[in-house]
Amino acid sequence: MTPKQTKVLAALLEQPTKKAAAAAAGISPATLRRDLADEEFQREYKKGLAELLKNASDRAQKGMDAALEYLND
Repeated sequence: MTPKQTKVLAALLEQPTKKAAAAAAGISPATLRRDLADEEFQREYKKGLAELLKNASDRAQKGMDAALEYLND
C-alpha cells in the first residue's frame, strides 16, 4: 500500500462515513472507491475492521465483568 492509502485506511477506520473519510484523507470519493476496489487495500481494511470489532468486544467484556462483580458484592 502507498503512504496515501495508509492515510485513507486510517480515515476509514476513524470516520463515521466514507464521505467523511474521503474528506479527512484529502481525497475525492472516486479515489476512495478506487482504493476500496484494490485487493491489498481491501485486505488491510478488513483487518482494521476486525481489530476495531475485537477491541470493542474486549471493552464490552471488561465492562460486563465489572458490572457482574458489582452486582455480586
